[in-house]
Parts: sequence; structure tokens; C-alpha cells
Amino acid sequence: KLEVDTEVATQRLDSAMTTLNAAIASLRMYMGELQPAPATLSLVESLRQQTADPGLNALMQVTLEVNLPETAVFSPAQTNHILAIVNEALSNAARHAQARHVTLWAAQEDEQLQLRITDDGRGLQNQTGGRGLRNMQDRARILGGNLTITSEPGKGTAVYLAIPLETK
Repeated sequence: KLEVDTEVATQRLDSAMTTLNAAIASLRMYMGELQPAPATLSLVESLRQQTADPGLNALMQVTLEVNLPETAVFSPAQTNHILAIVNEALSNAARHAQARHVTLWAAQEDEQLQLRITDDGRGLQNQTGGRGLRNMQDRARILGGNLTITSEPGKGTAVYLAIPLETK
């Protein structure tokens, strides 16, 4: 006859359920990053909101410098891809680079959106990069633009994005 301590079994089951729910939430968040929700704010408003996130600012100081006219028009698809690139760069700076300060600069120059994200972190440890860096490159290509990443160990990382502006 197998004797079961129901209190211990209940605690273990609760612990397993908590772990499973956390894994599901993490997977949903990851999948959400692959297919971001349609943009409802302008790019400028979205960048302001993204860089003002309290969770992000608890990890590092984020400075936003925007020199884009409020009239700059980006389609929802463009905005989603740009925000996903910014999100990946900020996430990498916080999680992998252990940066203390990040600057996000965006401007309109020569009929292009120029975006630069620089951090004071550890720099890229693996120059070939992971899935996140490849996703950033793919998104830049979809936007018809260029993404360049420069890094030096111990001196931080810089992500440069240049995409053509749609003319209306």
C-alpha cells in the first residue's frame, strides 16, 4: 500500500502549477514579441512610452532624444517593426550587456528615419549574435533599410537603423 502525504502532494502540485503558469506566460510574451500588436500610437509617442517603462528604467537609465516631426508618417507595420527592433536592443542592453545607461536617438535625415541605440554595457560577447540580432536584421530588411551593430567588449554596443521614409 502506497502512503501519500496529501499536504506535501498538494504543495508540490501547487509549485508545479506555478512553474507551468510562469512558463506559459513567458512563452506568450515571447510569441507576442514575434507578432506585435497593431500600433495605435504614432512612432514618436510609442518611443516615448517604450523608453518610459518603469520596469526598464528600474534596470538602467534610458535617455530618449527624438528629432522627428510629429507629422512623420509611418505605417502600423513599419512602426511595429521599428518598435520590435528598439525593444530587442533595449532588452539586450538590460539582460546581456548589463548596461547602466542607454541612449535612444531618432531623427529624420535625408528622407530617412535614422535611429541609434547606444549603451555603456559589456559589449557583445558573441559577435555572431543570437536569434534576437538576426530578427532585428530581418526586420530592417523588411523595412527596406539597413541595420548595423557595432560593439567592443567592455565599451558597449551601438545599434544603427536607417530606413526610407514613405512619402505621401
